[in-house]
Amino acid sequence: MIGKVSQKMLLMFLHITIRIYLTISEEKMIRVLKQSIKDSSVLRYGENPHQKGIFYGNLDELFTKLHGKELSYNNLLDVDAAVQLMNDFQDEDPTFAILKHNNACGLATRELIG
Repeated sequence: MIGKVSQKMLLMFLHITIRIYLTISEEKMIRVLKQSIKDSSVLRYGENPHQKGIFYGNLDELFTKLHGKELSYNNLLDVDAAVQLMNDFQDEDPTFAILKHNNACGLATRELIG
């Protein structure tokens, strides 16, 4: 098992290696996605309850937790699907969408909110 100092050194080495690769590959236009993302959040679970889920990026920048359970992978899929659905109505009146397991359960458009 690797110690915490060794883990940090390995992560720093991997990050530097990816940055070097990206610099070199820009000249040759190699079509590969390589990223080194330091920020991540552990999700309540992955696609299924027995699976682990991790969000890469700063989850706290995107969402403010008011109360309740931690987010799961499926919660993030539902948010993405709701945003995509509401984008279809962006030139309309304010629109509200309800999704469950990536399926629209309700959608409402109204001239005024209140």
